[in-house]
Amino acid sequence: MKAWYRRHREGIQYLLWCVLTTAVSWLSYSLYAFLLDSVAAVVWLASTLSWLTAVTFSFVANKVRVFRSRSWKPSVVVPELLKFYSTRLLVGLLEIVLVPVLVWTGLDIPLFGIDGMLCKMIVTPIVILLNYTCGKWLVFRKK
Repeated sequence: MKAWYRRHREGIQYLLWCVLTTAVSWLSYSLYAFLLDSVAAVVWLASTLSWLTAVTFSFVANKVRVFRSRSWKPSVVVPELLKFYSTRLLVGLLEIVLVPVLVWTGLDIPLFGIDGMLCKMIVTPIVILLNYTCGKWLVFRKK
């Protein structure tokens, strides 16, 4: 069992922290959607704010727990941070666009009483796969 875990540690850790990051994203989306209920662009704004919240959480989790990049020296962390936020921004823009597009195309059925939540859940697996690939090969790549 230990040998199996060692072989798959990174993937297991990523999935664990991905689930927690997704929970942060969905809970923060729900909170922002509730708080911004009177704002005209509630889906777009709540999606954007939940993305920012989740990315901040995810950077620390990915750096420390998944990819084991332990150094906090500016010469290490600044490039990681810039690459992480850049790749997450590109993937995040895709998410920010896709959620409202799915809502506008007719998938606007509220889930758990939250507008756009079904669309958020549909887009999430695409975001997870793209973020893992970017983190592993672009941001925290072992030299």
